[in-house]
Amino acid sequence: MVACSGPDADGCGRTEIGVAEQQRAVRKPPDSLTAYDQVLRAMDAINRAKIGDGIAYLDQAINLSPDYAKALALRAWCGTLDIGWNSSNVINEMISSNIDLARRALDAGSADIEVAAYAGYTLGWCGEEVDRALNILRSATDRCPSFAWAWASLGMLEGLQGDPSAGIEPADRAIQLSPRDPMAFRAYIAKACALKFSERFDDFIPTARAALDVHPGLPLIRIQLVEALFATGDIDGMTRVRRELLARTPEITISRYLAACQHYRNFRIHETETVERLRAADIPE
Repeated sequence: MVACSGPDADGCGRTEIGVAEQQRAVRKPPDSLTAYDQVLRAMDAINRAKIGDGIAYLDQAINLSPDYAKALALRAWCGTLDIGWNSSNVINEMISSNIDLARRALDAGSADIEVAAYAGYTLGWCGEEVDRALNILRSATDRCPSFAWAWASLGMLEGLQGDPSAGIEPADRAIQLSPRDPMAFRAYIAKACALKFSERFDDFIPTARAALDVHPGLPLIRIQLVEALFATGDIDGMTRVRRELLARTPEITISRYLAACQHYRNFRIHETETVERLRAADIPE
């Protein structure tokens, strides 16, 4: 899934022992589960893209062991996957909670490479201590070059909050390391964001399509694809993707998209032209 398994591993954490441990925890009776078991259950759920279940297991782990660094760090990261199309106030509350969990994780176990990576990424994704977060992820990839999740996260963070052009290489590295990882779509999102905020729309478009091939349920990528197709003059393609977007995510509007992305530095830099393009593409206000 998301683990650093050492220099001889494939970087996605799905070693035979790791999967066996997760399945053992899934089969245990509920009344005998430890905090560690709950984390294993959460990792199994996240592997299957059941983020809500993963969050519930991690909350139980934290209730059992409030200073369990890995549970705190994973819970903080899962919070970045669960923002949804909420109001700005709700999103700000969720981000504050993620930041608190990440800081608690770092206080409890910052020497652990995975804890530091999950928690550091979460801080940066939320727009807090971005330079520190980037340095944590660079250190993680230096210490564990097979840690595909950290490479994808470094690419994502550069694309959203740092230097977008610097996010492309780490994202490519993550794709090469773990093409069959259930979370591999994050690497494609990272590369797409880096290209989008570099305004390299001709390169962004095939990368966005690749991300949607891996994981069709990515409305942020789909709305960005609408914008890019409009910007490059492909009106027929834009119309088809807009139709798909509104069919899959009928609740999406420009205002909800803005609320979901306001904590991204590079989004704010390009916000005016993004809104103009989406309005011209007939995305609802």
